[in-house]
Amino acid sequence: MNNTKVIILFLILFLSFFCFAKNSFAADLHVGSGQTYSSIASAIAASSSGDNIIIHQGTYNEYNLQPKSGTTLSSAKRFDAETFGSEAMPIIDAQQTEYGGTYTYTIFNLSQKSNVTLDGLDIRNSDRTNVRLTDSGGNTNFLMQYCTLSMTFNGYANDNSSCLRIDPSSTNTGTVQHNTFIISGAGINGVQGFQGNGAWVFKNNVIEINSDASSGKDSTGIFWKHSGTGAVQMVIENNSIHVTGASDANGGIWMINDNVLIKNNLIYGSGIRYALTIGGSQGMSGANNCVITHNTVYGAMRAGVKTEDGDYPENSIWRDNVIVKTNPSTEYSAFNLWVYGSGTHSATEEHNCIYHSGQSTHFRRYGTSYNLTDWRSLGYGNGTVAENPGFANGSGNFSQIADFEIISGGANNGASDGADMGCDISLLGTGISEPPADETPPANPSGLNVS
Repeated sequence: MNNTKVIILFLILFLSFFCFAKNSFAADLHVGSGQTYSSIASAIAASSSGDNIIIHQGTYNEYNLQPKSGTTLSSAKRFDAETFGSEAMPIIDAQQTEYGGTYTYTIFNLSQKSNVTLDGLDIRNSDRTNVRLTDSGGNTNFLMQYCTLSMTFNGYANDNSSCLRIDPSSTNTGTVQHNTFIISGAGINGVQGFQGNGAWVFKNNVIEINSDASSGKDSTGIFWKHSGTGAVQMVIENNSIHVTGASDANGGIWMINDNVLIKNNLIYGSGIRYALTIGGSQGMSGANNCVITHNTVYGAMRAGVKTEDGDYPENSIWRDNVIVKTNPSTEYSAFNLWVYGSGTHSATEEHNCIYHSGQSTHFRRYGTSYNLTDWRSLGYGNGTVAENPGFANGSGNFSQIADFEIISGGANNGASDGADMGCDISLLGTGISEPPADETPPANPSGLNVS
């Protein structure tokens, strides 16, 4: 190859690399005291798709933030743990502590945005919702992880109040993982979704609800409102939901949507009315083709697992769960599994551990209560046992996740897959709070020819 061809080839490669770099290298926009940007809103305004907005420790009293598609908003610690590992999680606080104004203080408001990521942020004190994906749709591939979202009852609450609100649209899709939701007061949900069949994954979240329903409204950890149909599967997996309070007007998971996998979740506490509910309400049937497997429910006041008004959801599977009720005997207290309503009942219930001390009628269907023997006469209960599951209960009061390890009893090695019934507690929790340092050495250069 002559020198002219070498020079031309070199120029082509250089210009190609330059153009690629210009178009693909994301900018890092730092927000905080002493940084380039003093507010998150100003950094969003200056950002382009693909940029990283790095939020340093401090409190930011901002709301109605509308990040652009392709933007990642993260704490400095999550962005670079080696450099900023000592920084605290930044707090984004709408400061809405008392309802009475005319504004809806949504903190992050996404409409027709794709590939937006919220990572390692403390988001608190909206009046109605901290993070909202609006019903205009198009919010695809949303990712929220390692965040803390908290709301406190502020004089206003309805059944749409939530830390995360996903409005109806089949094009709203994303993953919500490794987050902590903290709810204080009544009428606030952790996750509130609406009809629509976007592919969503909710996993390894911790939800704490302390509610006494003083407003007459309940709180639910994950609530999908109104029915959705279609073939896209939603996944709810490895979440822990802890409910406390004097009232029983609260729930763990309530899904009115088809094709939902509810797997390996722990729902426990003193303030639960119905721990895990699928099926219709508000004139909706929904919740067909759902699989409920390897979940642990403890302490529900009325029913551990319930199918709501209308026909029993078709082709549902209840398998390998542990359902324990602890409240005294009342009209509603004896039911671990309650089929509420009438109509068809195309479902599989098998290999579950059902327990309520002092009670023998663990099942209810169409207004009739059944013990295990009678329940099996209806065609259900293959491999199901009515026995103490054998929790470790190291704390003595079932107040922490470790208490629900199976060490002996009816749930031990009793699942259809040979494992313990109920959830595997080792899979619960939010996981690491910061990314591990990248210790991979750079690869040796190759393809270079120097002459």
